[in-house]
Amino acid sequence: MFGVRLAQLRHVCGRSQRQLWGGKKIIFGVKSSDDKKSPIKRWEPNVISKNVYSHILEKKIKVKMTTRVLRCIDKAGSFDNYILKAKNLESQLGEDIKAQMVAALEKKGINPRTYTTYPMHLLNKTNNNSSSSSSKTQAQAGTSSAASE
Repeated sequence: MFGVRLAQLRHVCGRSQRQLWGGKKIIFGVKSSDDKKSPIKRWEPNVISKNVYSHILEKKIKVKMTTRVLRCIDKAGSFDNYILKAKNLESQLGEDIKAQMVAALEKKGINPRTYTTYPMHLLNKTNNNSSSSSSKTQAQAGTSSAASE
């Protein structure tokens, strides 16, 4: 009960709700210095503005995010994968984008839980079909040339 009460009293920064911070928070602390001027300091996360493309929503989205989120997007493979696979985005913006993506995937008939980079599925299907058909035509050409000799 005590832990729940502390969690309810914790202040959430408004900017972190409008941006993707990836679990980062504003940190307050005391910085000791020799001149004793303003020892209370505030360290904010490194926030950058990026245009990211969502393959699911088929549009660019301008998002302010921390550099940690940018590394997580690279690790996940795409912005869509990061948003859909993140367990707790800790931001209202992230939850809104995720809800839009889930609705768009359900409209397309794709299960959001098993989704992994939608365009890559299309690329893999076309590459497999074209490579198998080209190998078949090469094999047929080889048999016809052998038969003519």
